[in-house]
Amino acid sequence: MKPLHQFTLKFVLIGVIAVFILPLLAHNYKVQVNGKEVYAAIKKSQQRQAKTKTLLIGDSVANQLFNNESTNGVVNSLACNQAVSMVGHYLLLKEYLENNDDVDQVVLLYHPQSFANNLDQEFTFHYFLKPFNKRKNKKEFTELVKQQINEIPYHFVSQVPLILRSNFSPAYEGIMRPWADIFSPVSKQYLQKMENLTSAKEIKFIITAPPVRASMQDSISLIDRNILAEAGLLPLLNDYLNSIQYSEEKHFVDDIHFKEPSDFRALVQL
Repeated sequence: MKPLHQFTLKFVLIGVIAVFILPLLAHNYKVQVNGKEVYAAIKKSQQRQAKTKTLLIGDSVANQLFNNESTNGVVNSLACNQAVSMVGHYLLLKEYLENNDDVDQVVLLYHPQSFANNLDQEFTFHYFLKPFNKRKNKKEFTELVKQQINEIPYHFVSQVPLILRSNFSPAYEGIMRPWADIFSPVSKQYLQKMENLTSAKEIKFIITAPPVRASMQDSISLIDRNILAEAGLLPLLNDYLNSIQYSEEKHFVDDIHFKEPSDFRALVQL
């Protein structure tokens, strides 16, 4: 074999090993793949923690304000992102409460737009299926959740080691929800499950919003509270909707995230 061909073959083999084999063998993929904040929250939920007055769960805005990898005083944060869906947040909450029995209150810190997640997003495969579609969790999946999972392309390979340890995610485009019914069926089901879980343990359950872009106020005003009442969720969500604060556009880097999260942490009442 000519030297140039030998070099090319070695180069290709090294590339294959670097791209495919090493991630497969790596034990620390959970801090390397996209969404490492999800695995950090899962790990924390499985451990006994120092006494916690307030357990916080929430989306990426909540994680901006109360990072799940840092200490926030009496607040212990499992916040990660909205792509895990309300199912993922429920599983984190349930796991934490099974390992920690001294929580006074649970706060769900969530941007209104995040409630639209119905396990039908382009990020669902990577951020929900990979970390949560485990045998031990499936008993907590409702029929609706099972149906939604079956709609996700290649859902059946989410636990294959090579897939699990990569950032691979199949193309998938969900349906945009109207603001009037922004609380998806999956979110409604698992908000109720969260309330039932915390109520059974006599833990106070609060849902609150971070400050929101002023330009979203008209959209949020379209939320139909009659729909929430029909689902039995208005008592839980009425104060949430009434207490949303709005801030100037200049404070945001995109539709929901802050330029300077520390400037807004004190505005969130926990």
